[in-house]
Formats: sequence, C-alpha cells, structure tokens
Amino acid sequence: MVLAGALAIAAAVSPVTAAPRRGGKVSKPSKKALQIQRHEWMAQFHLVRAGDPVAAAREYEAILRLDKTNLSAGMALAQLYLRADKPKQAVDALRALAKKNGKAVEVWVALIGVATAAKDDKTATEALGKAVALAPRHREVVLIRYERVRDRALAGDAAAKAEALEVGPLALAALRPGSAAYREAERTMVKLTADPVALVVYDAKTAYDAAFESGFAIPERMRAAREGFESCIATQPANQECHFHLGMVLGSVKAGESYDPARALAELALAPDLPQALIETARLQRARDKNGEARAALEKALRGHPGHAVAHVELGILDKLDGKQPAAIGHFVAAIEKDRFSAAAERALGELTQLAPDHPLVTQGVMFGNIEGDVFSSDKFKAAVSLVEQQMGGVETDAPELPALRDIVGRLQAASGVGSRFGFKVAVLGTRMINAFAMPDGSMYVTRGMFDFLKKNWPNKPIDAKHDVLAHVMAHELTHVIRRHTVQSHIYQEAMKDANAGIEPAILTHVTRLHEIEADREGIVMAFLAGYHPRGGIQLMELLGKENEIPRHLDHPTFDERVQHLTEYWTNDVRYAFVSFKLGVGALDRAAKFEGNDLGKAVAAYKEGIEHLGRFRATLPAQKEVLHNLGVAHAKLGVLAMNAKDLPLGRWQTRWSLERDSAARYAGLVDDGDNAVKTRGSGDKKGRLNWQLREAIGLFKEALALDENYGKARLGLAGTYLAAGNLDDADDTLAKAAGATGVKTGEVELVRGIIAGERGQHDAALAAFTRAAGEAVSKQAASYNRARVLQLAGKKAEAKAAYLSYAKAFPQGPWAKAATAAADTLDGP
Repeated sequence: MVLAGALAIAAAVSPVTAAPRRGGKVSKPSKKALQIQRHEWMAQFHLVRAGDPVAAAREYEAILRLDKTNLSAGMALAQLYLRADKPKQAVDALRALAKKNGKAVEVWVALIGVATAAKDDKTATEALGKAVALAPRHREVVLIRYERVRDRALAGDAAAKAEALEVGPLALAALRPGSAAYREAERTMVKLTADPVALVVYDAKTAYDAAFESGFAIPERMRAAREGFESCIATQPANQECHFHLGMVLGSVKAGESYDPARALAELALAPDLPQALIETARLQRARDKNGEARAALEKALRGHPGHAVAHVELGILDKLDGKQPAAIGHFVAAIEKDRFSAAAERALGELTQLAPDHPLVTQGVMFGNIEGDVFSSDKFKAAVSLVEQQMGGVETDAPELPALRDIVGRLQAASGVGSRFGFKVAVLGTRMINAFAMPDGSMYVTRGMFDFLKKNWPNKPIDAKHDVLAHVMAHELTHVIRRHTVQSHIYQEAMKDANAGIEPAILTHVTRLHEIEADREGIVMAFLAGYHPRGGIQLMELLGKENEIPRHLDHPTFDERVQHLTEYWTNDVRYAFVSFKLGVGALDRAAKFEGNDLGKAVAAYKEGIEHLGRFRATLPAQKEVLHNLGVAHAKLGVLAMNAKDLPLGRWQTRWSLERDSAARYAGLVDDGDNAVKTRGSGDKKGRLNWQLREAIGLFKEALALDENYGKARLGLAGTYLAAGNLDDADDTLAKAAGATGVKTGEVELVRGIIAGERGQHDAALAAFTRAAGEAVSKQAASYNRARVLQLAGKKAEAKAAYLSYAKAFPQGPWAKAATAAADTLDGP
C-alpha cells in the first residue's frame, strides 16, 4: 500500500487560485496578484493543452519568486519535479515552502510523500514529526504514520509494535470500512496481537465474506473459510464463535459439496451462548418446518439477550404463523423500538404493516415506461431474436422435450389465471449452456444444457409434465413475461427509442435484481398452485449455487441470496397467508354468532375476517374460496350498514355458508419423497347499493370468472342481489346456481322463496320454504320465512302458530324475539 505517494499527488493538485470572497466590495487586484494569476493560467495551459511540464514548472517558479509563501504553486512545482525524476529538487522546494508555512500541515504531508519517493528517510521522519505535532488525528497524517510503523512492527520491532497498536485504531477510523486498505489494516492489527488462532479466524471470516461479495472463486473461498474454522475448533474446541461461523458456512449452498444443514445445526448447537447462533438455528429449523425447535431457540436467545431485535423479529414471525397476532405484534414493536434505524427494525416494520396497518409505528413510518407501437413485430426486434437463437445453438424444432414443456406451460397458465391473455411459445436451443430465459413477447427458451443438467442431477425423474424442477424454471420465466420485467427495464426502453439502431441481444432478456426476486416469489406460488412441490425451485438454485454458477448479469442476486429470499418468503409470507385464511374463517364464524346478540361485535368480527382473508388474497393469486368468503363478509357488512326496513334480508331470514378450506393447502419445503400437491382445477341498481354490497358482487363475480360452475359463489351473488332488492338479477343468478357443485337444494329454495315472497307470489314462496325446511342446513331460516309468508298471505292463525312453533324450536337470538313479537300481533282468523 503506497499511501504516502498517493497523498502527495492529492496534495499537489489543489487549486492554485483562492476563491473570491463573498459579499463586500470587490477590490481591484494588485499588479503582483495579476502577474501571479497570469503565471497560473500559463502553467495550466502548458500542462493541459501543450503537454509541456517543463514550461509549467517555469511558471510555478516565477510565482514563487513573486510570493515565497504560495502553497499551491510550491506543492505543484514539487510534484512536477518528482514527475521529472528530480526528487532532490522536489524535497528542496517543499523544505523552502515549509519554512514560510510552518503551520500548514498539508505542506508537511506533501514533504513526507516526496521525501519517501526520494528515499530521504531522515527528511520524511522529521516532516512526519512536525505533522504529528501540528495535527495528530489528521487523516493523512494518521495513515502515513501507520504505514511507516507497520512494516517495522511486523518485522518484530517492539517499539514499532507498540506504536502500531496505538495508531492502528486511528487508521481504521480514517479508512472506508470494507475497502482493501481497511481489511489490510484490520488484519495487521489482529496479527500484531500474536494470537495465531485469532488470525486464522480472521482469515476464515474474510474468505466467507468474500464468497458473498463476488461471483468468482466461491468454492475455494468457502473451502478456506470451512478449513479455517475447523482449524480453530481443533485448537480451541470450546470456541463458540468458531462453531457458529462453521455452522454458517455449512448452512450456505455456497459451501458446495460441504453444504450440510444437519451438520450446520450441530455446529450451531455448540455455540449456545451466542444469540446469533440461536437465531440462525431458528431460521434453519423453520425452513425444515420444525417451528417448535425454532421457537425454543429464539426464546433461549431472548432469555439471554432480552432486547435482541432480530430474535424478536423471528419469534414474531413464528407467532404470526401460529395465529398469535397480539404476541407477534408485541415482538415486532420490540424490535422496532430497540433501534428504529436498523435492518431488523425495517424488517419488523414490514411485518407489523401486514398485521396491524393502523398501528402508530406503521403510520409514523408512512409519514416519515411505456413504449408505443407493436415493437414485437418490428424488424429490429425480430432480428435481435434471431441473433439470440443463433448464438445459443439454434432452435431444435424436433426436440423430444417440447410436448412436456407445452404441457407444463399450459398447467401454469391455468393455475395463474392468465388464460389466453399471453401468447406463450416454447422452444429448445442447442447450446450446452445451462440456461432458460424469456423474451418480452412471450417466447420462452430452455437450452439443451439445462436438460442435461436436470437429467444428471435427477436421473430417475423423466422430463415430462410432472417434472417439478422444470416447472419451477418455466414458472419463473412466465412471471418475467406476465410482469413485463424486460419491457419495464430502462435499458430496453432506451434501446427501443432509437429507431435507427439495432437491439443488443442481451437487452432482450435483461431484468433487474428486484425483478429476479419477484419472479422467484411469484413463480414458486404459480408452480405450487399448478400442482408442483415448492421445493423444486429451491433445489435447482441450491445445485446451481454449489456448482459455482454466477448470475447472468452483475445486478442479479446470487443463487445463495435467491435461496434465502425464497425460503424466507415461502416459510413466512406464504405460510402466513394460509394461516390468515383460517383466521379469517374463524372471524366470520364469530361474527355470525355475534349477530344474535351484539351487532357491534359482529361488524368488528366481519371486518377482522376481511383483513385476514385480504392478506391471503394479497400473497397468493385469486382463490375462489377466498373470494367467496370475502364476498360473504362484505355482503353481511352491506346488509348491516343499511336500513333493515328497506332490505329484503332485513325482513326474511337466510344464511351464508362459508368455505372451511382453500383449495390449495400449504406445503412445507421438507420433501417427503412425494412431490405431488393436490390443488384446485383449472344490470345492478347502483343507486341502492352501498360500497360493501358492490364489493361483494365484484368478489363473487371474480370467483365465478375462475370457475363458472362454482355454486357457492353463484348462490352468494344471488343473495347479494337479493339484499339490494334487485330481484330480477337475483332470480337469473339463482337459476344458474341450482344443481351446481357445492350447493344444497335447501339453500337454493330458501333464496327462491324470498324472491317469490317479495314479489307477492305467496303460494310459490310457501312451496319453496317447505322444500327448504326439509334440509337441516336451511330448516331454521325456512321455518321463520314460512311463518312470514303466511302472515303476508293473510292467514293469521296459521302464521301465529308457525311463529310460535319457530320460537319454541329456536328460542335463542333476535329472530326468536321477532317471531314472538309477530305472533303477539296476530289475533283472529
């Protein structure tokens, strides 16, 4: 490290002319000042335009004859002497300047540099002494002092060692953390402690960090890290820090063949006093679907370190997944309040926003390219695509894997709900490079090298439509197309603006780091919903990470980062989406019970259910069961928010059935050997509608768009039309619900009877309610409604008897009270 020379050069290029003073009257420069200024301009002309440093030196000499104290001219002249291989003259020039400017530390710094270059150690030492006396903590002074004493200290000079240990911390404070100079100084400080194990550990940590900073020599660096930590443990078996770091190495896919999560857990267990080891243990256990073990590790970490922010975040996630929302919120708040500007606090705030968007910490946190024309049909786009295909070995038109690729893409399209909106095309390219990519027009390519890689690593898995790893590859690429990642990129848009320029092939497939992470996340969900095990995509990235595959672009995440992001997303966000579904159903169940005795609690519970189900909907693509339940909740709130006298459902009793499960069930990342995942198959009166009913209608229609034969949504839509008094639409929708899958006949007859009753068709209504009463699911509501239609038909005695019979059979709730009150008003024949 040649700090002294670098500092001398930096000092020499300081501006020559002083800045003008601000404010006040500008005085006329003196004759001497004008002469100096002219020499400065001429010096710059000779240096920059004429390339004549000798002439420039003469101009600076002329300045010094006029003003012997001129710092910038003297230092610039010294630098020119040094460049002209005249080190003695450079030293003499700065000595003379120092005599006139003895308190200017920059002169002494420059003198140290040129004296060192001239191998004049005596002068350099004297200048350093002067500089230290003037400004002992000056950055350049500290760094020069450290450099001069370092080599002597490493050579065994005891006095120099003491001085190096004294000035070393100052040098570290002056350097940029993480820079090569900083790491060199840091390692020297460790080496000077004369602790060989400490040096081994430092080198191992450095190798581990380097593996994550670059895409090159990863296996070698991880091997060096592993061997270093193993050496430490062999010498100091109780060294918990080394056990922790070895566990970190073994738990990373970058460890290559040494990647061993089970052994990583064993090493982490030997560092029980380190909170970071316990936290890493919890993360590994959560990825293995062993949340009990993860919780035990985190609780131990917090017992020893109650304020540990990361432990609070991780435990909050586990509480969230277990449905313990208040406890989870408490942990996230604790993490934020520990240090609001830390990475852990930022992560905790994101989690808190998901659980409690109205929390004060969340609200405080919130306070504090289109291209026109059909470019895909342009000649330059086609030419670029053709060039890509040629560079990648050409298209194999008869590739035997094509049918499997088309089947996989078809299944993914059906599961994602994109239908025929995108014209996806698949092709196989002949290159042996391991790759798969998508063009912005929907063309997707898989290379021969990718198929070779899949066959090598999964020899017993045929390349067919059931291949979960290949499905994850295609789901990732489909997401790039659906989300228009390439088209959104700045470099693509800039390329398409120039009509006269061609398109570089790399631009057609370029996506950003965030796009890659988004495609990983949405791709794993898409593949899962199509029936592929979520482990498939992660397995691929783990293998590519082991084999030292590096990202296609410098702004792409590494495979290790992608494994971590995807594992975290699946075991946290996606898992909590399924937990939220259950929490939502539970809230709607409570709301239905509250309707009988406390409407305020019922409304609050319905809103809570909407919040929980909304989280599921925000994480996973539309699920018809979720849409149905959200529709029920909004319809209920819509009915409760309106005047009951104006609503058919305020006069008649009905019911809304909930979906107890979503079609898709959460699957952990632990592969049990069977990767098959059972999932789903592929004119309002607006003046009368409040926003909840409009939302309910939209949700039921969205569910029906996914499955037009989904009977519960059809029945829910009919009921919502009925709630709004839109009898014609309710009748039309109900006709389509009859006989649909999942719908009870009694439920259909119940709604049919209400429609007939509202129209005054009493005989038809009685017949419908009689049929509905024959089924347990609709018996209670049908019994009440039968009494009401008898009342409307003028059959008071029969109506009174029916009301009293209802109150006796179903004595609890507001409908029993309504029946008793109605019976009391009915006297006579």
